[in-house]
Amino acid sequence: AAAAARGSTVEAMRAARDALGLDAIDIDEEVGRLAAAAAHAARAGGGVARSVSNAAAFVPLHNDALAGNFLVDASWDAKSGKPPREMRTIDFEYMCVGPRGFDVANHFIEHAGFECDWSLLPDADTRFRFHRAYQSSRAYQSRLRSQTDAASAAAADSIESLELEVALMTPVSHLWWGLWAVMQATMSAIDFDYLGYAAKRLEAFRDTRTTSWNVEY
Repeated sequence: AAAAARGSTVEAMRAARDALGLDAIDIDEEVGRLAAAAAHAARAGGGVARSVSNAAAFVPLHNDALAGNFLVDASWDAKSGKPPREMRTIDFEYMCVGPRGFDVANHFIEHAGFECDWSLLPDADTRFRFHRAYQSSRAYQSRLRSQTDAASAAAADSIESLELEVALMTPVSHLWWGLWAVMQATMSAIDFDYLGYAAKRLEAFRDTRTTSWNVEY
């Protein structure tokens, strides 16, 4: 029975692969494109882009920063313009250490919901305010002070650099969750159109990769 179940899962994954055109995605090639884009940004941006390859930009990541994983008091009015008195984060199932731009890109993309309504993505002003809040956090300031060349690190860690990190990692997020959804489609008992979701995320990967990683390597 176990062997039959495994065989069924493999066949389902092959069907999903064919339906979504996954054979056309060469992971090694995409990693090369990302590395080339980051290197190009660092050369072109000078101080603005140095943090893209800065080890300080590697932090603990939540990796599933959708709204449902942030708990606030039920009485808080999101339209009040004031932050909640307290916020708690839950669901650390996918936590790891990695580039912070990936986590922030994930969070921004989650604004589109499972329907992938890209019109709901944060605009430039919202992203700016988010980056400012990130830079003012105690954890960020503490890490900045601990660096040997704090002044240089602060100069490199501009809002422009954070925006660039997010732009570079946005296609990675789409690819990550697209492949995750393919696997869930073959294994999960939850009633959800995982393949439909995968198709939207993989399409977004191809679109954003074209604009974010458009360099020769």
